[in-house]
Amino acid sequence: MADAYDGEQIKKCTEHFLQTANSQLPITIKQDSLELQFGGNSDLVVYIGHNGLMDFNVNISYNNSTNKTIDVMIFACYSKRYFSADIQKAKAKPVLWTTHLIAPEAYILKSAIDGWILKENEYSIKERVAQSYNKYQKCGLRGARNLFTTGF
Repeated sequence: MADAYDGEQIKKCTEHFLQTANSQLPITIKQDSLELQFGGNSDLVVYIGHNGLMDFNVNISYNNSTNKTIDVMIFACYSKRYFSADIQKAKAKPVLWTTHLIAPEAYILKSAIDGWILKENEYSIKERVAQSYNKYQKCGLRGARNLFTTGF
């Protein structure tokens, strides 16, 4: 499931992402005998776009009693630097995020999710994404590898 936000709502989008990473805002969709879990019920939550935390601060409460750890990926400029404190408060697990400026485009999202679905480890996902980023941005594989990082 993908949520898209109007650019004017970037603060709301960022806050919803962080709350979802903290197992808040659960969504259940039922159709016939199928029940799908999204939002705070998800196993993976991804943010891709402008890093609004470079422009504003968020004001949200974190659920400290959550026992669930949600995997997160953040494809925005300098995401590790700006999102680290909130991701720690959310008790989420950073599978992949960025260390510098980035063009947050869909091909990296596809590469990352493909690796995650295959249950690859963080380093394999990072390599997969770096290869894809270099293919389209032609920034050099070394540069692409340095752009993405895992964990805290």
